[in-house]
Amino acid sequence: MEKNIRIIGQISVILLFIVFIWQGSWLYKVRKMKVEEVYENANYLLSNIINTYLVNEEFALLTQEYNLDFAVGIDQNVFNCYYNGRMIQIPLPSVDMFQVMERLVTYDCLFENELLNLNKIDSLYQESLKEKEIFFSSALFIRERQSEKNLMLTDEFSSHYQDIETKPIDLGYDYKHQIVAVFEIPWIFRSLKWHWISEAVFLVAFVCCLIWQWRWMKMTWQNAIVQTMGMAHLEHELKKPLGVIVSAISRIVSKGNQELTVNERNSLRMANARLEKMADVMDTMLVALKTSCLTLRRERLDLQAELDMVVDMFKNIKSRVQIQVHVAEQLAYPLLDKVYFHCVVVNLIDNGIKYGGDNPEIIVNCSQENSNFVLSVTDQGVGIPRKELKRIFRQFYRVKDERVSCKTGFGLGLTFVKKVVDAYHGEIKVESELGQGSTFTVILPLNKENDESIVC
Repeated sequence: MEKNIRIIGQISVILLFIVFIWQGSWLYKVRKMKVEEVYENANYLLSNIINTYLVNEEFALLTQEYNLDFAVGIDQNVFNCYYNGRMIQIPLPSVDMFQVMERLVTYDCLFENELLNLNKIDSLYQESLKEKEIFFSSALFIRERQSEKNLMLTDEFSSHYQDIETKPIDLGYDYKHQIVAVFEIPWIFRSLKWHWISEAVFLVAFVCCLIWQWRWMKMTWQNAIVQTMGMAHLEHELKKPLGVIVSAISRIVSKGNQELTVNERNSLRMANARLEKMADVMDTMLVALKTSCLTLRRERLDLQAELDMVVDMFKNIKSRVQIQVHVAEQLAYPLLDKVYFHCVVVNLIDNGIKYGGDNPEIIVNCSQENSNFVLSVTDQGVGIPRKELKRIFRQFYRVKDERVSCKTGFGLGLTFVKKVVDAYHGEIKVESELGQGSTFTVILPLNKENDESIVC
C-alpha cells in the first residue's frame, strides 16, 4: 500500500509539471503571435494615418495660409518647394521620393508654425486600430531622431506603454524628427513571468500537500494495523478467560457440590447467567467495533429490572459504590435494544466509577422529553479537561490523569457508546468540571413499534 501511494504521488507531480509546462508554453506562443500581429498592423496603420494627415489634410491648410506648393524640377532630380513667396530647392534622389518629401516638408511647416496637432493624429489612429479590432491601450509621441529626446506626447501616454513600439516614421526635412506609437500589452500577457512564478509556487505547495497527505495516510494505515492487532489481542484476552470461568461455574453448579449451601448455589447460578450475558454483550461489542455495523432489535424492555441488575452487578464488584436510579413512570417499558442498551448503561456507569474516586457516587436518571428517551449518568469524580472532551469518544483513547492512571481499560467503552447512539440517530452530550464530576446525557428517539435495523 505504501509503495502504491508513493507511485500515485509521483505520477501526480509529473502530470502536474507537464500541465504547467504546456500551459506556460501555450501562453508564451499566444503572446508572441498577438504581439507580432499588433506590431505589423500598427506599423501599417500609423504610416497611412501620417500620410493622410500631413499630405491630404494639413497640406490644404498650409496652401491657403502660407501659399505652400510642391513641384518636381525639369530634370526630375530636384524637389521644388514654394513657401511664403519664396522657392526652396531640395535634391531628389528619385521621383518615387516625391511623396516622402511632401510629408517631410509639410511637417516642417506645421512644426515651425506650431500647427501640428498630435492628439488629432492619435484620434485618427485610434479609429483605425478599432477597425482592425486592436484594443490595446496605446499612445503617440514625437522625438528627435538622433538624441531620441521626447518632444511631444499624447495626453494618454503612460510609462506602461513600453511593451510594443512601432517602427519610427521620419518627420521633417530640417527638424529631423520621428513619430512612434507605443502599446500596453494586456495584463495576462504582460505578467507572463509572474504566471510562471505563481505556477511554480503552486507546484511546490501541491507537492508539500501531497507529501503531508502521504505521511498522514501512512500514519493512518499504521494506526489501523495497530488497532486491528489491538482488537485481536483484546478479543483473545477477554473471551478466553471469560469462557473458562463460565465453564468452571457451570461444572460446579451441575455437579451439585454438597459443600455449597442453597444460597451459594443460587448465587453461582446468578453469576453464571450474568457472565453468559456479559459474554454475549462482549461478542456484540467486538463485532460492532470491528465491522462498524450494529443490528438494532427494538423490543419492550423492563427498564427498572434491567437497571437493577446492572446496579447489583457493580455493587458485587465494588461494594463501596453508590448508585441511585430514577426512572420516569411513562418509561416503564420503552422500545429499546436490550443488548446495546445494556452496553451503554454498563459503560457509562463503569466510566463514572473509574473516575469517581475511592467512594464513587453515581446517579442514573431516565426520563422522556417529547418523543425522545433521555438517559443521564452523573458522577462526582475528577472531571474531564475541556480540551479532551472532543477526544474521549475516539477508539483506544483514555483521559490522562494521575489520579486514575492505575485504572485498567482499553479505551473502547465510550467509543462503543457513541456508535450505539449514532445507530439510533441520537445524540450524546458531555458536561464536566474538573474536581466536580461529569454528566453524560444520551438522547434516543423512541419508536412506536418493534423493528429491526442494521446500521453501518
